[in-house]
Amino acid sequence: MKFTAHNFIKEGKSVHCTTCKQTWSGYPKTDCPGVPVIEYDSRTATLLTLHQLEKAHLHPADEELPDAAYRTRHHPYFQPLYQGFSQKAKRAHVE
Repeated sequence: MKFTAHNFIKEGKSVHCTTCKQTWSGYPKTDCPGVPVIEYDSRTATLLTLHQLEKAHLHPADEELPDAAYRTRHHPYFQPLYQGFSQKAKRAHVE
């Protein structure tokens, strides 16, 4: 996930980023994840983490370009979510 600068819009007493769709009472010190940030519990069943994809033997179309992200408590503070994915190719057995 590539972090960028936020695209701020001042809305009354709050600040809104048009890229990540987050709203703050003041200007944040964190960078923008470059994708919409959603609540983990409100994500759709088609948005999966890398760990969930790996468990299902799938991989994202492009690991560097997630479709969304959710906030975490620890650095880097965002966990990418992917919607477009495909099945991993099985390795040929070599004897």
